[in-house]
Amino acid sequence: MIIHAPTVLKYLFCFTKGNLMKKYILLTVIVLAFGVYISFFSDKAKETAGEASIDQQAPMDEDSWEESALFQRDDKDKGTYKIRLGSNGKLAAMEFEPVKADTPLKYMWLFWGDKEDIKDSSLKIIGRHKESMQMETLFEQQLSHLAGIYGAVHHIPSNVTLPHEGVWRLEVYMDEELYGYIVIQTK
Repeated sequence: MIIHAPTVLKYLFCFTKGNLMKKYILLTVIVLAFGVYISFFSDKAKETAGEASIDQQAPMDEDSWEESALFQRDDKDKGTYKIRLGSNGKLAAMEFEPVKADTPLKYMWLFWGDKEDIKDSSLKIIGRHKESMQMETLFEQQLSHLAGIYGAVHHIPSNVTLPHEGVWRLEVYMDEELYGYIVIQTK
């Protein structure tokens, strides 16, 4: 609804003909009411803009379901492991065993980026199955202190279990904001 302010004021002031004090009081009330109205709706807009649901943040195009790049590394101390690169160059996941459905999978998550954005963040990893679009919360933890490894700003171990076979996108959220994701195929 669009309100044409000069027209409204013209009609309101016609009821206060001849009394200047009534006009000032009425104008003050109108300005205050308008200010309250604007501040209420601008605060609501800020709240809803910052709280996009997890479902709305995740990309749904076909490219976002392409299996993540995988590199194998042989380390004489740690043995053989694989590194999956994340969607945006800000994360990676180290796999230490084959990816199987309904079996706990050990991951070492590596994070790059601004330390201040990562420190004291609430980390949540959600698995989304491509065919069914089923979503599972796989891991949650509050990050308190940073511990870098392999040039990453932070790393954190986790065990995740994917309930059934297929293509899964593991979406990483920091303070409810999508940080990146990896895509894996379970057997």
